[in-house]
Amino acid sequence: MLSRLTIHKPAEAAEFSDISQNWAKDHIEALFAEGVINGRGNGTFKPNDYASRAESVTMLLRLLDKLV
Repeated sequence: MLSRLTIHKPAEAAEFSDISQNWAKDHIEALFAEGVINGRGNGTFKPNDYASRAESVTMLLRLLDKLV
């Protein structure tokens, strides 16, 4: 399902202070640019934290909205 979603690398990426060395940096920035994820609101993303059920459902709904 995710492979059908076309996400382009953003021209201006999110300024998350804690993803510079993370393996998923490009993906995080692309999903942020598409409005699928938001980060923690204080300039961080916390890539090693678990997503809550509510956060997971929100991301899935935003992805599904992009597909239709």
